[in-house]
Amino acid sequence: MKIAILSDVHGNLPALDAVLDCVSEIAPDAVIVAGDLVGGPDFNQTTSLLDNLGSWMILGNMDLDLLKFFDGEFSYEKRASRQWGFMKWHADNADSKTIDLLRELPDHREVALGGVPPILVAHGSPRNPYESLFPNQKLERLDAAVKGMTQSVLVCGHIHIQWSRRISGKLVFNPGAVSSPLQGDLLSRFSILRYEDENWTLEHKGVEYDIGELSRRYHESGLLEAGGAISKVFLMSCQTGRDVARPFYNFALDKANKEALEPDEFIPDDVWLKAEEEFPWSEFI
Repeated sequence: MKIAILSDVHGNLPALDAVLDCVSEIAPDAVIVAGDLVGGPDFNQTTSLLDNLGSWMILGNMDLDLLKFFDGEFSYEKRASRQWGFMKWHADNADSKTIDLLRELPDHREVALGGVPPILVAHGSPRNPYESLFPNQKLERLDAAVKGMTQSVLVCGHIHIQWSRRISGKLVFNPGAVSSPLQGDLLSRFSILRYEDENWTLEHKGVEYDIGELSRRYHESGLLEAGGAISKVFLMSCQTGRDVARPFYNFALDKANKEALEPDEFIPDDVWLKAEEEFPWSEFI
């Protein structure tokens, strides 16, 4: 049994095309996508492509945010804010097929294929798609995620970094990100999970893709302009292999004199625009 494991596609069609070309040469028995389908200029196309392949998919945190935004669960002020312009563009441009598909997906699921032992797929963690699991920090989260698992494999995504560990006899891993992997290079990442001789083995993969085409799509789709700073940090992360989103967000929080935001809170537009103007963008090029 061979399974291609993808995560964090984020509407990046050039990257997904390159990954699927590589995957087709491997000829896996199944494709699993561990969430965050949306979050880029071609999210309708990439989601439809994965659905047509018969992929096993789950929701990521950004997919959930889109559904909440689309359904009007955020306040009018938050929906109209510059900070959430990226998600407003997605809600305005989502086609009905994409929304209907997202509504059908769980935020985690067990996948059982061809008589091999089932595996558990989550985005952040089985407890919360917004929670981050790391291999070498906040290990209490890893312990909590594995505790009580009946499956022998846990797949997670969200942090855009490939890693794997064996914990309490279970294989836990992150395939990395199809879009904007944060590992210091420009390769689109995924993994191949194999079951042979009653044992699961893992191979991490990386493939080049046309980042210039992605940049063109950000401009031509209108996402770069509509999404403002968030679009810019996502695109820059793809172009550099570095996390630009977290430093910018922390910079904006500092401008707002806050250490964190409450769930329904947002950064005022004047502060957000000031942060966008004064952030040291050149340090991340």
